[in-house]
Amino acid sequence: MELIGYQPCLADPDMWMRDAVKSNGTKCYEYVLLYVGDYLVIGENAKSQIKEIDKYFTMNQFNRSAKYISWSKNRELRAT
Repeated sequence: MELIGYQPCLADPDMWMRDAVKSNGTKCYEYVLLYVGDYLVIGENAKSQIKEIDKYFTMNQFNRSAKYISWSKNRELRAT
């Protein structure tokens, strides 16, 4: 994960974060939570985070249950 700019959280080594900038220019963080072969991605453009992660890490396609949470400009959270 460090290869693509994420740093582990000191409190939980399964939570990774990196600096990001929202579409409106506000600084924020993007998060990835890992557990065995699954992960949860949190960020404004979570789908692109998943594509980037998939370039470097292979998840078991049979057991994969990748989820993501993204936020829109009106701060409403959407879980998919």
